[in-house]
Amino acid sequence: MSNIKVVVNLPEGTSYDMRIGDTAADTLGSRCVACAPDARRAVLITDARVAEAYGPAARSQLSQAGLKVTDITLPSGRESKNAECALEIWQALAAKGMASDAVVVAVGGANVLDIAGFAAHAYEGGLDVVLVPTTVHAMVRRCVGARSFVDVRDERDVLSVHSDPVYVCADVRALDSTSDASWQEGLADIAAWAFMDSDDFFFWLGDHARALAERDHAVASEAIARCAVAEADAFASAPGLLDAGAFGEEFGEALARAQGLDAIPPAFRAEGMRFAARLGVEVEGLSVDAVHALDALLDDLGLPAVSVAPDADELTGQLVRESAVPAFLLPRDVGEWSLDRVDESVLREHVRAWARARQ
Repeated sequence: MSNIKVVVNLPEGTSYDMRIGDTAADTLGSRCVACAPDARRAVLITDARVAEAYGPAARSQLSQAGLKVTDITLPSGRESKNAECALEIWQALAAKGMASDAVVVAVGGANVLDIAGFAAHAYEGGLDVVLVPTTVHAMVRRCVGARSFVDVRDERDVLSVHSDPVYVCADVRALDSTSDASWQEGLADIAAWAFMDSDDFFFWLGDHARALAERDHAVASEAIARCAVAEADAFASAPGLLDAGAFGEEFGEALARAQGLDAIPPAFRAEGMRFAARLGVEVEGLSVDAVHALDALLDDLGLPAVSVAPDADELTGQLVRESAVPAFLLPRDVGEWSLDRVDESVLREHVRAWARARQ
């Protein structure tokens, strides 16, 4: 399969290439040199799990391209995405005398890409960054117009910077080894962007949902490329709208908190989309047929409806805990969106209806 090239054009003149496919990593070194022509050194940032699986191949690619490689290996998981790790990266860069002749190459999931982008942006006036995402979630949510978020102690995503890469290498072969939970997280991201983008993307995904659920490389590459184009278009046309978060994320987060969970399971994110679509029927006039089509798509992707609900009033409290009139990204049609403030009484009515359907 040939790789798909997406040219990402963002506001303020930012432009970079994203290569997606099952041979994308085979030209990582040469493309790093082409996209960061002043680089003589490469800082390869991974976590402990990714370093073993993908570190040697990435290091070989960079070395063959004439770059002197320095490795920085972070803890796996959320532990890598905090201010303390950012300080350790800065100290390591300073100890090696890194300057504008260095390019940061981040290989890993969203946590690694976040911390690497944050640290590179803040060091020596900013270093060029190449992203090599190894999960669908990272390919979809961290490679186009995304902010790099960092935790501070127990507070999540407290610090952030906007740091665009100079190149993105999304090799779908890395997805073969991701866990089922990680894969489903990415499928939820793709479904959300398909519904946000257009009829064309949404119905294409419906036709290819089962193949995507089975990790078909060609279908996965096309889906990720379509997400990249959709995101770039959205950031160019309505950046403020996207600052509100992802479709379905508000309800998914509240549902996770009500269940005492720190992370949002993919099924909860999908449930958030189902809930937001139904809320969109009342608030924005979304058709019931569109709701049923979204339900069918999520089912085909292996993201069935959540069958057990927490207390409805507790869940409503989680949704309004930061604002008496919380905001939701709601659809009025496939590809048409609005950020709406929803009165607590309306929200409570819908949450109770959702909970009753699961009793």
